[in-house]
Amino acid sequence: MPEHVHVVAHFRFRPEALEAAEKICRGLLVPTRSEWGCLRYECFRDQEDRQAITFIEEWSSTGALDAHLASAHVRAAFAEAAPLFAEEPRILRYTKLG
Repeated sequence: MPEHVHVVAHFRFRPEALEAAEKICRGLLVPTRSEWGCLRYECFRDQEDRQAITFIEEWSSTGALDAHLASAHVRAAFAEAAPLFAEEPRILRYTKLG
């Protein structure tokens, strides 16, 4: 049985782009949650840094995550969000230890 993949994806947006960034991020929730292999997909705004938005995800396999990252809605969201980033996104993959 393949191990679940946990993802923490950190994004930091330019101050003037926060409304647009939030709209893009919210737009990913419904289509992603209906994808095969998506076990958890949540989006959070940092309480201390309003420019920071983090996704916490759980996928049934690396293949499911890779399919998500290649999906049309994710590619479109990244293309739309790219000019809004204040810094390079950090997308970290984890395997649960216990």
